[in-house]
Amino acid sequence: MKGAIALLAAAAGASTFVVARPASALGPLDIEVGARVGGASGPIKDDPPTNILGLGVGGRAGLSVFGIYGGVSGMYYFGGSATESAVTPTGGGSSSFKLTTSSWLYGFDGGYSFKFLFLTLRPVVGVGNYTIHSTVSGQAIQDVHNLYVEPGLMVLLGIGLWFVGADADVFLTPGLTDSKAAFMANGQVGVKF
Repeated sequence: MKGAIALLAAAAGASTFVVARPASALGPLDIEVGARVGGASGPIKDDPPTNILGLGVGGRAGLSVFGIYGGVSGMYYFGGSATESAVTPTGGGSSSFKLTTSSWLYGFDGGYSFKFLFLTLRPVVGVGNYTIHSTVSGQAIQDVHNLYVEPGLMVLLGIGLWFVGADADVFLTPGLTDSKAAFMANGQVGVKF
């Protein structure tokens, strides 16, 4: 009888190694912090002389509880510059000026994570403030602020505490005059606790 109990205890102990899962100090709670880099098409109709988005860098941080994700994100887009010419109001002549634009996005993200082994698929929607900063020949003109809505899909590959991933989004600016849907794509790398 004692031998059977010892054998059963040894089998139960050994089975914990067979079905062991990674331990998480926070339980069903995951914290993610990541850096992002990517690019975006222009969100203005009739193609202005510069793409006010272009190449961007930024980051995000979020919390996932039982698959429900909520977080904050921010991106700075370098935009571009172009030299334009204009007719002077005094008649006949023309002058040129340099138009430079850049953009800031910061806001909140929410979504749900679908996990498949090391892969996470996360449909997500971002909402926040979109600021366009413009200068004309080095002189800043008034910044334009607007609400943005950014539905998309994030794909993450977990490697221990690290993750790498990509996201693709549609960028909408409903209150901006002459706006159109823009496409954004970013790569990201970060840590998960």
